[in-house]
Amino acid sequence: MHHCSSDVAHMPQCRLPAPQAGMLGEMELFAARSQSTAESWASEREAAFTETLDAQLRRHRPRAGRVEEEVRAQRSVELMAQRRKTEGHMARQSKAVKQQQVHGMFGCKLS
Repeated sequence: MHHCSSDVAHMPQCRLPAPQAGMLGEMELFAARSQSTAESWASEREAAFTETLDAQLRRHRPRAGRVEEEVRAQRSVELMAQRRKTEGHMARQSKAVKQQQVHGMFGCKLS
């Protein structure tokens, strides 16, 4: 039986018997192939799941229907009318303030 020292300095002198070295080499190759196969499989599954999820999201994305579009159009018209009313009100208020400045608070013209 061949014993190896656990001291790192003696490692180059340590030799495993041929059958054990062969098995260890095969185990390392198997582990590397397994790792590569697992990474490849995981990458393929991730791509497939991402594609499936994207398809489901596209299928279930809420879209505005006919009723929503009609409501949006009506609301847009209402907002434009409100904007015109507000602009008209602001213009009238501005004109009234200017008239008050010219005529004074009691209707007397200031010099």
